[in-house]
Amino acid sequence: VAHPHVTGTLDVSHSYLMSNFRGGRLADAVRAFAPVTGHFHLHDSFGRPPGALSGFYTDCERVAFGVGDLHLPFGWGDIPFEALLPGLSVLPGSVLIVELPERYWSELERCAAFARELMEKMNAAAG
Repeated sequence: VAHPHVTGTLDVSHSYLMSNFRGGRLADAVRAFAPVTGHFHLHDSFGRPPGALSGFYTDCERVAFGVGDLHLPFGWGDIPFEALLPGLSVLPGSVLIVELPERYWSELERCAAFARELMEKMNAAAG
């Protein structure tokens, strides 16, 4: 589209799920989409797509098995944010959004601090 008001939203957990579903690498998917990214959705997960493990009755069961788009606090899953995001070629002024459901709000301050540090590392790596 090449318009300054049109950017991509990179949901890292969704990318992780799809990379594993398709047998690809998360780092490759993120790097490929980075040049059009102006908005990041961030939360942790394990990148395990539901597939055969889709018969859960509650979110607690999905979390226990680490399946799906879990919206976990940073560090509760295994997404390597600090290795993955700094150094990406993203659009200037890109925004980080932490998607944290109410059940994890006790971790909100820690997650906000982690996101701020991550943003500083991304800015420093960008020059």
